Amino acid sequence: MTLEKLLIKKKMSQKECRLQKEIRDYDKYFKIDSVVIDELEDGKFTTSYTRYKLSRPDAVALLVFNKDTNKVILVKQFRYPIANRESENILEVVAGKIDGDESPRTAAVRELEEEIGYSIKEERLSNSLEMFASPGYSTEKIHIFLAIVENSDKTSNGGGVAGEHENIEIVEIDLNEFMLKIRSNEIKDAKTIIASTLIKLWNYRLK
Repeated sequence: MTLEKLLIKKKMSQKECRLQKEIRDYDKYFKIDSVVIDELEDGKFTTSYTRYKLSRPDAVALLVFNKDTNKVILVKQFRYPIANRESENILEVVAGKIDGDESPRTAAVRELEEEIGYSIKEERLSNSLEMFASPGYSTEKIHIFLAIVENSDKTSNGGGVAGEHENIEIVEIDLNEFMLKIRSNEIKDAKTIIASTLIKLWNYRLK
């Protein structure tokens, strides 16, 4: 049931609230919605304020480890939103949005091949972690997987889809260096930092 059809009461910060009709304020590459929230005080809805959300497709991210080379495979690419805050393109795990009716696992193996050129079956992915990227303003949920690959899984050069203008640089580093770059703040991407916990959570032996 949509917000347009029902005034929904929510328990928010110990106060009962009502969400009014949701409005689409911006509808291009990004979609921005807003809603007026009424707070209940002394049995009446009085105080009203507006909240906004960035409506985004869900996404996937993969921590990729090549057991033949004992390397973590990361990517670098231009990120316009932080271009004036970082002197270089930042290191990230393989990632991308889920297209249409894709399952997270289907999207993950597709992104793996597109970005770094490795092709594996979905069952070789770990169980996923799920995280909301920034719940204060975005709907996006990211499904994070661990993918153990071998040299024989390499089927193309990767580098991203030409039509999407990704221009991806592939970077391979050993596991200890990867963890050191996180601890030293050389790796600053949130999904990449969270993906590093998969190694301990599922007790993989990366050999």
